[in-house]
Amino acid sequence: LDRLSASAQQLVAVAAVIGREFAFPVLHQASGVGEAAAAALVEELVRHRILHGLGERFDFTHDRIREAVYRRLLEPRRKLLHRQVAEAIETLHADDLESHHLALGLHYREGEVWDRSATYLRRTGLAAAARAAHREAVACFEQALAALERLPATTMTRAEAIDVRFDMRNSLFPLGEDERLYEHLRAAELLAEGLSDSRRLAWASSYMSNYFWRGTDYRRALEAARRTLAIAASLDDRRLEVAAHLRLGQAYIATGDY
Repeated sequence: LDRLSASAQQLVAVAAVIGREFAFPVLHQASGVGEAAAAALVEELVRHRILHGLGERFDFTHDRIREAVYRRLLEPRRKLLHRQVAEAIETLHADDLESHHLALGLHYREGEVWDRSATYLRRTGLAAAARAAHREAVACFEQALAALERLPATTMTRAEAIDVRFDMRNSLFPLGEDERLYEHLRAAELLAEGLSDSRRLAWASSYMSNYFWRGTDYRRALEAARRTLAIAASLDDRRLEVAAHLRLGQAYIATGDY
């Protein structure tokens, strides 16, 4: 690495931040170097066997090299480069960001752009849940929550934290992780109460009713379902009313109150 020109050392630092494998347009856009200059520098890196070509993409010849480059970066520059890489991906793939949500979420996390990191990580989690990759979804939702916790506790960020916890519940449920599910529902319930957000509080109660029903605590299941129904009626929310009647029905059947 020390035998590289100064410009090549700067470019390889950007490449190390992007990751093990990358496309030239992202490297060029994130580096801020002219296209011709970036192409010449990539050739220098290939000649020194730092990089090698993989079709239209490039890769480090060994991950230890990438790690060495990355470790050399001081924290302020590392954060800046992660932000530049994320912005480059957004610019180059503006018409098809979905397949890049995870990369964007992680780069913005490392760049400490917490709001955008939370948004992209949540979208990645929802996509994973949609294909039943629930452990992957939970991991993404947890990182999204961690990013939200780094933001000021405004009404908007707390409401989003509730929604992410509901997303988390929907993936923890099929995994059978009831203890973690309850912790997130309880946290969502407390947040909704603090915000005086009736609709989110009602959904938390509906999910709680289902949790208690599964745990054979039918008295608490009924209480939570009745609470959901009362709020749903006050809001004239048909979706909530349907959910409340379902939870009530489950609990009444379980207690033999036909």
